[in-house]
Amino acid sequence: MSGVGRKPPAKVRSIQGPYAQDRITRADLVEISKLQADAWSAEQLAHEAVLNIEVRLRQGAALEDGDLYFDQDLRMVRSRKQAAGGEK
Repeated sequence: MSGVGRKPPAKVRSIQGPYAQDRITRADLVEISKLQADAWSAEQLAHEAVLNIEVRLRQGAALEDGDLYFDQDLRMVRSRKQAAGGEK
C-alpha cells in the first residue's frame, strides 16, 4: 500500500538568469552597528532623564498641567487621553 494516494513530486523549475548568492556585506553590518549604538545612546539618555525627573519629584517639584504627564509606576512620560465627551 505504500505510495497509494500520494502526490507526485513537484516539478523543479529553473530561475532565469545567472545565480547570485545573497551576501551580507560589511557595510550592512556597519550600518546596523551604528543604529544599535544610536539606540543604546538614546536609551541611556532617556534613563538618565527619568532618574532626574524622579529625583525632582521626590524633592517636591510640581508637575506642570498639560497634555503630558509622568507616570511614576511605568517610569515614563504619557499623554493624557481625552474622554469620549471631550473632557479630561
